[in-house]
Amino acid sequence: MIKSLVLQKLKDIFIQRWHSDIERTSDTNVYKHFKTSFGISNYINILDISSCKILIAFLTRNHRLPIEIGGWQNNIPSHDRKCIFDCNDTGDEYHYLIK
Repeated sequence: MIKSLVLQKLKDIFIQRWHSDIERTSDTNVYKHFKTSFGISNYINILDISSCKILIAFLTRNHRLPIEIGGWQNNIPSHDRKCIFDCNDTGDEYHYLIK
């Protein structure tokens, strides 16, 4: 009984920290819109492993869009990391996915 209460409390603390970290970290802009609850997402069971890896990389900013590359190269300010197609918008996930 006590063991299960302690385990539940630890899980609750972890989930609270997970939510807090997502909200606080700017690197998770897209991730926090797609991943709103703690747990395994349905796409893990639906997509093949290759597609799953690509989607996870995209959601966690482990990709080569200008928003990330600009930080690796010369530490360009995020508002200056423009789309490669000269549309003068920030080259982030939202831009390439929605616009």
